[in-house]
Amino acid sequence: MKRLHNMGGPGTTVHHEINTPEDEKEIEMLAYYPDPDKHQKISFLKSAVRIIGYCFIPFHLWAAAIILIVSEILGFIEELV
Repeated sequence: MKRLHNMGGPGTTVHHEINTPEDEKEIEMLAYYPDPDKHQKISFLKSAVRIIGYCFIPFHLWAAAIILIVSEILGFIEELV
């Protein structure tokens, strides 16, 4: 049975015909692709936090360490979006 599936994001009208179970698997896998906009925003935030952390090193080592740990946590989040 042929049916159409919307493969675009919100507000798009891109359609693809689904003919085989492999096509349906491919469409299910597309749902797990990362969002490049979120990835970029979190990457920039992580970089800013990391720069701030390095700036704190000469003044307050504990604060610098905590800030750098937060930047690493943002790095994990960045890879999950």
